[in-house]
Amino acid sequence: MPSEPAFPNLSDHHPPAYVRVAQALQQKLSEIGVGERLPPERQLCVEFGVSRVTLRKAMEALHRQGFLETRRGGGTRLLKPIFAPVATTNPVARKLIGIIVPTVENSFISRIVRGAEGVATESQFHMVLALDHGDMDYQLKQIQRMIESDMGGFAVYPDSGNLMRPEFQVLIGEIRKSSIPFVMIDRYVPEVDTPTVMSDNCGGMYAVTEHLILSGHRRLGLLAFGPEGGVADRERRKGFHLALRDYDLPSTPVFEADVGTIDHDVTAREVIAAQLSADRGRPRFDGIVCMQDNMAFGAFLALKEAGLRVPDEIGLVGYDNLNSDIFNASGLRLTSVDQPAEEIGREAARLLIARIGGQPVESRAQHILLKPKLVIRESCGAAVAPSSVSK
Repeated sequence: MPSEPAFPNLSDHHPPAYVRVAQALQQKLSEIGVGERLPPERQLCVEFGVSRVTLRKAMEALHRQGFLETRRGGGTRLLKPIFAPVATTNPVARKLIGIIVPTVENSFISRIVRGAEGVATESQFHMVLALDHGDMDYQLKQIQRMIESDMGGFAVYPDSGNLMRPEFQVLIGEIRKSSIPFVMIDRYVPEVDTPTVMSDNCGGMYAVTEHLILSGHRRLGLLAFGPEGGVADRERRKGFHLALRDYDLPSTPVFEADVGTIDHDVTAREVIAAQLSADRGRPRFDGIVCMQDNMAFGAFLALKEAGLRVPDEIGLVGYDNLNSDIFNASGLRLTSVDQPAEEIGREAARLLIARIGGQPVESRAQHILLKPKLVIRESCGAAVAPSSVSK
């Protein structure tokens, strides 16, 4: 179960005295360092104009969540960072939500943004878009700016490299423990329980691998992201291996390579060309599963250069359903998986706005997993109408 916020997120213009003090105290604590001692209770009572009973009630949540520690004779100290509250009685500020993404040039991400913006508009919210341009450090700065801004809450599409960085994990963990409404998009930090909306990567990869197998390809190779791919690599790899298991194929693919998270087409082309050279014109695989469509395009070019035909000799599948004009012009009609990008954006915005409004959100609704769709084209050798993922 998610921990309760430090303070209630009130839309009421006249909250109880202890709530007003709690919010003022949280603002004060956001300005001091970990380990520093708070002013004496008597001084705080004078500063906030309240009794000691009201002050102690305002501090209860901070003690429960481990932000404060009081020792007899030692005063009260701040144990971990605390952010300034985003709760506000300013109706304009409460109608602002933020979204942080690496870029909008990627079609998948741009569709997510479009979906989120649609829900924000329908709900009479304004959406602030921030780009980090794939710079992991700059993404941390953009998140910090969202925290410090006077808006209702925000969502972030994490850069894949940031998911494994301690700085990012600590920052997300502290946001999670604070009262800031926050949602992760398409990815998550396994060690931190955050509200997340994403596509079923395991189910999508299972479906596309299963289709390749059922099209007659049983000696499968795998092109993956590798450790840099984080959650996406782990979940898609899991779906791939489940399909191998269910169809009684060896658990280890006949060929496997990690191509990273950038320049997929170039790296995949080089990897496949090198493998074909090592196999001396007799490829050990009759099908290649790729975790991303550009990987499949690179593999296709290497196969074509080696005189191998797709799908007659080698079956090929990808993921993300880019279906670019470049693919088609080169003769690649790629079977792939279409992720519900707009719906991911819509659900993320709905979840965020619900949290801003203080609506009760059950724990089962904190992690929303949406179903992708298998899109079948000719690259496997079977012309079948598109179908929904059922695994």
